[in-house]
Amino acid sequence: MLWPRCSATVRPSSRASGSWTSSTPSWTVTPAQGASPPPISSYTPRPGSECLVIEDAAAGIEGAKAAGMWAVGLGPKERFRAVRPDLVIPSLTGITPEKLLSTLAARMASRETWTVREAPFDPKKQRQMETIFTVGNGYLGTRGTLEERYPGDLSATLISGLCDDAPLVHTELVNTPNWTPCYLMVEGERFALDRGEVLACERNLDLREGILRRHVRWRSPKGHTAELLIERWASMAEPHLCVLRLLVTPLDFEGEVELRAEIDGMVETPGVTSPTEVGLCHWAWAGQGHPSPQRAFLHLQTRKSEVDLCVATHLAVEGRASVRYVPCTCPWQPGVVARFALRRGETAVITKLASLYTSSEAGYSALLSKHRARWDELWERCDVEIEGDEVAQRAVRFNLYHLLIAAPYLTDRASIPAKALSGFGYRGHVFWDTDVFILPFFAFTLPEVARSLLLYRYHTLPAARERAVQVGCEGAMYAWESADDGREVTPKWVPSETGGPVHIRCGDLEPHISADVTYAVWLYWKATGDDVFIRDYGAEIVLSTAAFWASRVEYNPKQGRYEIRNVMGPDEYHEQVDNNAFTNAMAQWNIQFALELWE
Repeated sequence: MLWPRCSATVRPSSRASGSWTSSTPSWTVTPAQGASPPPISSYTPRPGSECLVIEDAAAGIEGAKAAGMWAVGLGPKERFRAVRPDLVIPSLTGITPEKLLSTLAARMASRETWTVREAPFDPKKQRQMETIFTVGNGYLGTRGTLEERYPGDLSATLISGLCDDAPLVHTELVNTPNWTPCYLMVEGERFALDRGEVLACERNLDLREGILRRHVRWRSPKGHTAELLIERWASMAEPHLCVLRLLVTPLDFEGEVELRAEIDGMVETPGVTSPTEVGLCHWAWAGQGHPSPQRAFLHLQTRKSEVDLCVATHLAVEGRASVRYVPCTCPWQPGVVARFALRRGETAVITKLASLYTSSEAGYSALLSKHRARWDELWERCDVEIEGDEVAQRAVRFNLYHLLIAAPYLTDRASIPAKALSGFGYRGHVFWDTDVFILPFFAFTLPEVARSLLLYRYHTLPAARERAVQVGCEGAMYAWESADDGREVTPKWVPSETGGPVHIRCGDLEPHISADVTYAVWLYWKATGDDVFIRDYGAEIVLSTAAFWASRVEYNPKQGRYEIRNVMGPDEYHEQVDNNAFTNAMAQWNIQFALELWE
């Protein structure tokens, strides 16, 4: 029933262009009997493609997806588990084109609650979208800046817990080298969205798989039209690994294509004072090089905390018989340049691997399969389903996604900052929000993550005890803003929009955070029954914070009661008040819980 309705058959290109595999999108289009040849643009990769591939092999599905085509797997679901076709059907028996397309449309509609889209690109919203389109894996987060860069962008890769000293704010998360830059030249003209003509542009973030995808159809100032498909992700299976793949197809020309993939070490952390564009470089150069023509590395060290960081990259071009790789030796910006020729309608698949501390020799498909499998595990444990409200469903999944890419899976020496790993707000400091609002989610879904968040508080107890002594109390008083070692890093003042100083009192007046940490310990214990944690770590936190409250309260003989004076409540609008209801209630509960544990 399907074959008579086909307008063309597509088979692997027989042209000698290097070794061919099913996963390399290089095709020859043959019109069906009685049909005229369709234009090549009908078969170029793009969202909403008119091309639909029905394939019984996983490699064929992989190739179709790489080229931006709809892909239907024919056979058992287990066969296609690693390549994710848009639809799987056991056989073509009884399948009509109408039934196939309607089933496919229903499947696509169900995926919308897993997708955040932007179309077209809006320069006025670029920083907002860079935050939204952050990819990460708990070890690091990379903002969604364009690979070719755009004026006014704010590129950043933040590694959980990697801090360095900074003026005013004491310490802050460090902006690490940008691993994403890829500068494309077609026939001597540089691809950029602020030059030439943008014929189509769409970005979407796949929340389920943690993959950011972009489709661009661009015409150069000289009239050369190219199609680009770009995807990037931070591996959930190998947290030190980041991956970027770019597919480029000339639509109306043939000629030389050049891609420069680099590691940009010329990065700054935006300033606190205005203008914020005047940033702080936390890095000292320690070395760079090219172990092979396709590889480059950059070695840096933070200036104060003296933490070494090595970023390495590897570039590979598939589907071309002849590719010339040339090292790019710019100081602070090492990279690899790939040059190759493309004919009209041919597609080159370019893969850039970036490794922070580690390296990987695995192929793209294998890396992606492990990454997807890890995301499957996380969503199986963490997804929240809402029926009948697509907007709410997408919003919940978007927020869960950002929690999952900021969770410290590999360490108990870091926590989740107020802005997660998506930007520089609050300088990457940790607040009570993590203990009261974020940790409960993990306690009921990924208790091992909640345990790590609490162990961060345990490891920072010495700093909390030191802070209690500083304010004339006993026990442990947790910092309102903390970073790597738990010291109080709340700035005493910050500049206002007009440049004048604004006094920040939170670090001195919001002691309720000590009870908030104790609440997180209690909630985790009740949710998990982890008695070993309470015995070895939690009880010490609870008793230390209770000792702080016992020394912080003041007895009022006229009222015959204990009071907590000169504080700020969690709304932060009422400063230097006595007996804030939330603070008093939490302190009383903290002491009562400590007594119960002691007994």
